[in-house]
Amino acid sequence: MVHMLDRLFPYLACIIAASLFLCIMYGGYLIMTGRRKRATRVVISCILFNIPFFAVFHAVEYAARREVAAAVNIVRDGKGYLSIDGIRIKEPEPYLRAFVKWFPARSHTTPIPPSILMVLDGVSVRVARDSTYKDEYWVFYPKYRTTKENDIGRIHSESLTPWFQDKEEPERRP
Repeated sequence: MVHMLDRLFPYLACIIAASLFLCIMYGGYLIMTGRRKRATRVVISCILFNIPFFAVFHAVEYAARREVAAAVNIVRDGKGYLSIDGIRIKEPEPYLRAFVKWFPARSHTTPIPPSILMVLDGVSVRVARDSTYKDEYWVFYPKYRTTKENDIGRIHSESLTPWFQDKEEPERRP
């Protein structure tokens, strides 16, 4: 089901954009011609029409978070493994603590390269540092096209900092 929604994502985005554009144009025309009551109805119906499409966008993100959370629980129980950029981590708990709480996006920040690849018992996530907040990381889930390009959430972690310092300053590496 999630794969189907992921494939429909670009088309749904076009439908939303087109319907909102047409709604604004038609609503503006109705207001200009003095039919405010009808314009209000058109705008409300357009918003109600688009709510299911926005729900689909969040369904893919929610499914990706659930898959990552399941993998984190497997690693936490000792039945799985954690590797970061191909290096297997013997004590994964400090890294797993970051995935307990997801944070909402702050405005006007972006992920900055380079990113690291974390594998949680076979589930890959790409983690990139925030451009402004050095302890905040963007999590991408490459399994779906939507979550490969858009983050599934943000995490805060002090334990990931050394992995990014090594990548930012290669001349200091022994």
